[in-house]
Amino acid sequence: MRTLENLLEHDGKFFIRLENTTVAERFLRNADKEGFLMQNGQKPTESEHWSFYQLFHDKTIKPFGFGFAGSMLRHQIIHGTAIDCVSIDYLRYISGDGNYIDGQ
Repeated sequence: MRTLENLLEHDGKFFIRLENTTVAERFLRNADKEGFLMQNGQKPTESEHWSFYQLFHDKTIKPFGFGFAGSMLRHQIIHGTAIDCVSIDYLRYISGDGNYIDGQ
């Protein structure tokens, strides 16, 4: 099974897109099992779930895309027009689908 840690082997900024609440809860459980923390030090499973997260190479995550400017950048990332940013469809990624990068 693909892990979040596998994504950290690559350079650049990673964002995780979560299709629905069920996928978001699974993402947070998996992140917790892999030793990731929210940027505030909280365990992912103790955090409110969102639909879009940034993944950092220090094994922290944070919700992303709030407000107008944040939602515009999120749109650019998902559609592949933001430089050095990759949006991952988490459900496709963990399912083994080869086409898991948004905007390609």
